[in-house]
Amino acid sequence: MIDSGNVNVRLGTEQREPASWGSANLTSLKYIWHYVTPYRNRLLLAGLASLPLAALGGGIPCIFKRVTELFGDGTPLSVLLLWMVGAVLAITLRSGFEVINTYLLTILHAQLNNDIRNDLYAFLQKSSLELHNCSRSGELASLISNDSQSAAAGVIELYSFLWLSPFRVLMLVGVMLYFNPLLSLMAMITIPILSYLVTITGKKAQKAERSFLNRQGQILGWMIESLVNIRQVKAFNLHQTGQDKFESYGRELIHFRKKAVLLKAIVSPASEVTNGLALIAMVALAYHQLEMGQTTPGAIVGCLTAAISLKSPIKSLSASVLEVQKSVAAVQRIKWLIGDQGEEVERQPFHGPVTSIAIRGVGFSYDGKHNVLQQVNLDAVRGERIAIIGPSGAGKTTLLDLLSGFYPCSEGEILANDVDMTSIEQASWSRQIGIVSQEPFLFDASIEENIRHGNAEATDDDVTRAVELSGCQEILARLPNGLQTRVGERGLILSGGERKRVALARALVRPISILILDEATSELDGPSESAILDAVDQITESLIVFHISHRPGVLDHCDRAFMLQERTLREMPVEQCKAQMQSGAPRVKVGRRTAS
Repeated sequence: MIDSGNVNVRLGTEQREPASWGSANLTSLKYIWHYVTPYRNRLLLAGLASLPLAALGGGIPCIFKRVTELFGDGTPLSVLLLWMVGAVLAITLRSGFEVINTYLLTILHAQLNNDIRNDLYAFLQKSSLELHNCSRSGELASLISNDSQSAAAGVIELYSFLWLSPFRVLMLVGVMLYFNPLLSLMAMITIPILSYLVTITGKKAQKAERSFLNRQGQILGWMIESLVNIRQVKAFNLHQTGQDKFESYGRELIHFRKKAVLLKAIVSPASEVTNGLALIAMVALAYHQLEMGQTTPGAIVGCLTAAISLKSPIKSLSASVLEVQKSVAAVQRIKWLIGDQGEEVERQPFHGPVTSIAIRGVGFSYDGKHNVLQQVNLDAVRGERIAIIGPSGAGKTTLLDLLSGFYPCSEGEILANDVDMTSIEQASWSRQIGIVSQEPFLFDASIEENIRHGNAEATDDDVTRAVELSGCQEILARLPNGLQTRVGERGLILSGGERKRVALARALVRPISILILDEATSELDGPSESAILDAVDQITESLIVFHISHRPGVLDHCDRAFMLQERTLREMPVEQCKAQMQSGAPRVKVGRRTAS
């Protein structure tokens, strides 16, 4: 498994070349190999199936040798046909074992691909927001879908390179040595020549494949970005600009694909030419040996048959080496994303409810240079309603992101029930918090399904209560399918205010201890806002409620108020805050938020 708690955010930066081609291959193959451990038996079974496959491949030249010898002995036709039937059966059996071997390896590839994909998806789901802020969603999606598949293919190609193809080559070379050692040496001249060619092209192919995968991620990232923001594209008439950029990525993609394919294709004709020259030399040598009485026609036919059969595993061997380079390139991108995995920090599950929160000297920077927050202090206990106000960009949402565990603090600490949050398991802490963000995201599912995303174990009564508390009854009353209405991608069939009500219901459907309302009522009219805030007030006794809002009316539902200004937090009377919000607070210069 990948440790998401120890991530080096690197995908958004330029990838450096590996220090050593050989060491990069070895490191990447080690990464792939640990996924094979659960499937060792299946790989062993494929290896056993390859034994008769290779043996039958070596047996066919022996049959043709014997048939050739029988021609000169005046053997009856029935015997010759019997031997030929044996050759057909051998070829049929070999094809059958090839099917078995291919089936086992295909299933193994699918399982390995699924395991790598699942681990990458889990890693991205659990990693801090820092990673997602530094990477395009499309590039991350490309890693999960494309790179995981290429990485898994490396195991199959490695198996072919280290076992299947070499074993077939050894079997055929052994047969040739038995028939005619001198002719077999002539055939084996092709092996070092092709090895050198594959090594040279392999290095270049790996670089081309890595560039291809990078561009593939970029084009998917741009595609998702433009489709998700289609309203802005239409509003600012960016169709042509977007199309030009998309086509530019496509041209680069084709360039690197052609380069990689060309490097792979070079090996095949080179192999054909080399094998052809070797066969010519073998025929000339065989003719000379036959004149000198040093061999027989049967040995020549058997040796030539084996030499022709040798072409297939040698080509497979060459192709496997080049395909492994694509796998290595994919693994390098994956490892570049996740960084070096150190020892996993053990965190303990949090057992609620949360009765107190203490923020002690907290500071935070997105880029390590410009502080967004500095020396922030706050204490809150259950039953309190706390307002955090301040100008746009002051860091209000960032502060609550730290409280939610989305980012680690750059300095200071946050304590929950006197327990440092750095020692708390993130999943158990998330279960204590309900969040309604400024831009709530809804899934393309029914309203009920979206609400149940907040608590998979919620009963029908829990859902009904959450609907009432959030004021969703009005929405459901006008929809013909009520709770079963599908909201469309990102909730597009609902207005902004309606999406926030559904998001509030999702937050309230779980047994939370902390409720964070980040501009949760910003798009509602006065009566609707008051109704939701009144409903929240009814359950405040069991919660710590944080309000982030620019609307003065929210302060009527708060016990304490804090002004976030000049990167730090200052408590002030609620009425004073309200008066300042009504009069219009001046904007302040704050630390820059950047994900570079």
